Amino acid sequence: MKSELKKVVWPNKQTVMKNTGTVLLCSAIIGAFIWVFDFVSVSLVQMILSAFGA
Repeated sequence: MKSELKKVVWPNKQTVMKNTGTVLLCSAIIGAFIWVFDFVSVSLVQMILSAFGA
């Protein structure tokens, strides 16, 4: 196990920060898309229910 761990190339601080920023940005973008989809879906369902008097 020790010999395998010696082969691992660990990222430097700059790479870790860049990758962390990318993950946070992608998470925020996906969260925004989910929020917009949810808002549109709820609005559409409310509009359909109000059109049929429910």
